[in-house]
Amino acid sequence: MLLLIKEYIMQKSIYRHVLASLRVFAPQVGGVAFVAVLFYFSMLVLAYLRGYSIDVLTSALTFHDLLKIACTFVVLGLFYFLIAYFHNMSRKKLQKKVGFHLRHVVLEKIRVSDYQEVYRTGETLNILALLESDIPKISRLSTMIVDVVINVIELVVVLFLLYTHGLLVCALGIAVLICSIVSVHAFSKKMEITSACVQKTWDACLKNYQQQISQCKNIRLLGIARLYKKYEDALERYMSLQAVANAVYGASVGLIFLIEGPEVVKGTFSIGVIVTTVALLGEIVNPCYIVVSNIQEAQAIRSSILRFNMVLSLPDDREFAKTEKDSTIFKAVDKAILLDQVSFRYKGTETNIINNFSVTATKGGITFLRGGNGTGKTTLLLLIAGILHATSGYVHKYVGEHDKKSNVASVFTDMEIPELPLQSLIEELECDALWLQEKSPQLFDADLLERFNTSIKKNQILKGTSLSAGQKQKIMFLLVLAQRRPILLLDEAFSSMDANSKRYCYELVREELKTSLFCCICVTHTEESLAAQDVMIDIAFWRTCWLFGKACLQKARICDGDATQSLHMVF
Repeated sequence: MLLLIKEYIMQKSIYRHVLASLRVFAPQVGGVAFVAVLFYFSMLVLAYLRGYSIDVLTSALTFHDLLKIACTFVVLGLFYFLIAYFHNMSRKKLQKKVGFHLRHVVLEKIRVSDYQEVYRTGETLNILALLESDIPKISRLSTMIVDVVINVIELVVVLFLLYTHGLLVCALGIAVLICSIVSVHAFSKKMEITSACVQKTWDACLKNYQQQISQCKNIRLLGIARLYKKYEDALERYMSLQAVANAVYGASVGLIFLIEGPEVVKGTFSIGVIVTTVALLGEIVNPCYIVVSNIQEAQAIRSSILRFNMVLSLPDDREFAKTEKDSTIFKAVDKAILLDQVSFRYKGTETNIINNFSVTATKGGITFLRGGNGTGKTTLLLLIAGILHATSGYVHKYVGEHDKKSNVASVFTDMEIPELPLQSLIEELECDALWLQEKSPQLFDADLLERFNTSIKKNQILKGTSLSAGQKQKIMFLLVLAQRRPILLLDEAFSSMDANSKRYCYELVREELKTSLFCCICVTHTEESLAAQDVMIDIAFWRTCWLFGKACLQKARICDGDATQSLHMVF
């Protein structure tokens, strides 16, 4: 029976919660006992020095009274422990939930190129980690000390209200009032420092993301912004629990003052009423201020999210639904992507990077986007991926029965291999391991293949610094393609590969177009050899051509003039 109970406790991690709570509870109760004894004897010395009789303080302490003091310590100590236990347990559950969410949801929403950046700035993505980063640790330490001192004095006040009267009662009541004011000030300072830390981190995030946008890196901003909203909801629940615990504690101590105070002060009943009223007000003001501060913090987080969305030009839910609406018209037609009169400009600018552009990508072939620097090729990919949203027009995507939240896979030229164990990375990306095992020997040379397989078997990190640019592109291309998503976006993904490797990569893409892949859109600066179902779109001159066989762009350009009209005619 004992073994079963022990196994149940181990499985439920109850013992860890108890130990964690004891770490909070034991110093607090120990400090209470020590300071209570110290304070009591200090009052004896003070009474002696002022010429008061100490008989009142000593003669009343019978065995029954000492038992009452012990019971008071036990009851209030138990209450402290329960608050610490449930507070710790709820915090652990929330952190576990948030950590799981960060690992399995955020990384699913963010493109592969950003895994390394996400892990590097993981603390900035987790609001709970923000509140427990280096700056708030200072405020937590100071407020913890103040809280312990306040709790000690409150306990001492309760004990002395039970066994003393007159001047000491009045003095202790004033002490409680002062400590309540100090507590409010300390908590206010803590919130101020924490808010500054959060604000500083938000600003750093925004600056970082804006820089990455300007460099055309593939950031899943919408997924991050929506995740912050989920954190906000979880944080509000956590703060509400904390506020309720503080309110219950304050009410309990206040009731002790109200019930016990007037009875024990006897001849100084009026002073006792004043003291207990002041103490009760102090105990009510503190948790009420905590509740208000929690609400203000939640509002600050909400406003930060709104500002985050505004800076990144992210639309609200209605606009998002409008720009990403289901293209049911595609069901009867062999089409995968349609950009319909799409225009886009970045926030704060007046010039459209893309202006009234329409294009259709069909199933079964590769659609090449060709053009010089600054012609909007990468921006088009970001619009299709849902990372950016059109200023006007529509982006339609139809990918059959696939999950629309994860229907796009992207490979960018500047992608780095995430600093994660390779086997864990494959699992996080939900790659087809058998497909990888089959295709990797055909793309990798012997040395790279051995390092790749060894890293998988030993679940080691495959360091990108020890690989050439072409080797990194090969690995990232295979990992992304192994996700078997219906839409594949390639932004100069093969720029550092040799000719044979590049040719094989295109063959792999065309093989997948016959099975799981709906369509592929590829950005390139060079002239690529086209297969029968491929399309080349010249972005720079708004020209398109439909080429059959392995012809080159200059050899067969059959569509000139208005790109929109030509595309609709050809498709």
